[in-house]
Amino acid sequence: LAQRPNQKWVTDVTEFKVAQEKIYLSPVMDLYNAEIVAYEVARRPCLGLSVHVGHGHVCRSARLDGAVFVARRGDASMSRSYSLSFLTVQEASPVEAVEIAAACGYDFVGLRILPAAASGEAAYPLLHDANLLREVQAALRDTGVKVADVEIVRLKDSYRRADFQPFVERAAALGAAHVLVAGDDTDAARLQDSYTDLCHLAAEYGLSADLEFMPWTAVKNLRQARAMVEQSGAAN
Repeated sequence: LAQRPNQKWVTDVTEFKVAQEKIYLSPVMDLYNAEIVAYEVARRPCLGLSVHVGHGHVCRSARLDGAVFVARRGDASMSRSYSLSFLTVQEASPVEAVEIAAACGYDFVGLRILPAAASGEAAYPLLHDANLLREVQAALRDTGVKVADVEIVRLKDSYRRADFQPFVERAAALGAAHVLVAGDDTDAARLQDSYTDLCHLAAEYGLSADLEFMPWTAVKNLRQARAMVEQSGAAN
């Protein structure tokens, strides 16, 4: 239990059935006095709901130095390592994402520094902003959270290694382990060459090139992705 207010909070997601519809409630309780300090209702369950509720209240409180926020992870083994995906808290800044990951007990965090959408998505300052990079690095040091992956290289017909050099360099500066990759080029041979070249570039910085398969891309399934990874001959 807690010895003072705002020292330790806990949260969970609970399912209710209301008028034939499933509703999910995520309260945040202060263990000092069992006070519900925040809550949110949604139509789908996710840990991100608890994260959003807890972090939102943290941002509004000025008395939380040294506080612990615990989001329950169901029956999953606590000996496993977990990473907070970029999309779970995509509205948060990179520094906030690191802080949320730490507050909720994650070991790793995922960050996006290149636009994922084909068009209409703004650029991410973390790719070029040196001051922001230093702030994120400081947050990582202070919390002990590490960067699992950075998003996202989209391999198009216009692929050039030099275009992704700054991205890979920034990923390495963040201490990332993996680069997420999507294949958009419909020319299979050219896409293979591009992916193989990217693997070699990533390897120079100690990064893996993790090829994602998605039905709306040129790499639509696991079979295609596995074939490309094996044909690349890259260890990363």
